[in-house]
Amino acid sequence: MLLLIALAHSRMLHAGGDDLTAPAGGGPLDIAVQWLLTSLVDARSASLFGILFGYGLVQLTRRRSGPDGDPTRARRLIHRRGAWLVVFGIAHVVLLDSGDIIGSYGLFAVALAGAVSWSGRRSWAAGAATLAISAAACSVLQVMAGAADGSAGVGLNRLESALLRTMALPMLPIAALTVAPAVLIGIWAGRIRLLEQPDRYRPLLRRAVWIGFPVSVLGAQPVALQAATVAAAGVAVATWVAGVVIADALQRAGRRGPAEALLRYLTYRGRPRQPELAAQ
Repeated sequence: MLLLIALAHSRMLHAGGDDLTAPAGGGPLDIAVQWLLTSLVDARSASLFGILFGYGLVQLTRRRSGPDGDPTRARRLIHRRGAWLVVFGIAHVVLLDSGDIIGSYGLFAVALAGAVSWSGRRSWAAGAATLAISAAACSVLQVMAGAADGSAGVGLNRLESALLRTMALPMLPIAALTVAPAVLIGIWAGRIRLLEQPDRYRPLLRRAVWIGFPVSVLGAQPVALQAATVAAAGVAVATWVAGVVIADALQRAGRRGPAEALLRYLTYRGRPRQPELAAQ
């Protein structure tokens, strides 16, 4: 996990900074390494870390409160631990890097310490809700990051740099929201002892690997291929091919596409239908 974190932060040394779509430049080896990192590490190691953080909260609760856990004692302990993580995160932002993630996990622990005693259904429901909200929040953060100056966080001296990085602190609640889905999944996994009883959950673990891993890698390709530049062209060609295949399948089935069907409905509703001319 620490290796993945180090590799994820290696992008700070990249000429394009945190812009995942910025081409690596250099030779084929540079492009290949960037494609691998974007496909397997970037924006993925953080989710894995969140799952492990949530799993760890459950284990911490069991160690301090007995096999079944004591919700009251657990909440106090997690609150205290989370509050100190927030302090550590703020110090990290001010002294080193505005892209801190420690504080976001700490804020989650402070706000949702009771989640360690939630039922599986409640954890999944809360995870789905926070996923939808955090997806929108991530879009906002990306737009803000794109509009920001690439030299943000670097001033003329250390004091000015610290003040510039401090401007990122109001984003801490949004950052905490974005880690919530992964942490909640980790809490659910910890409560059922998913990693401690692998034989019992082997079918579930296999599905997570054989389905989740390919979906994760494929989902990264639009960004990974943009970073490789040539691949960008591959995305365009693949999109066109998919469109042709879908259009042909709809034609063979005698159906219009959903957008075309909606357009015709909105255009012709309430009017007598006219016989269509045969295609030439």
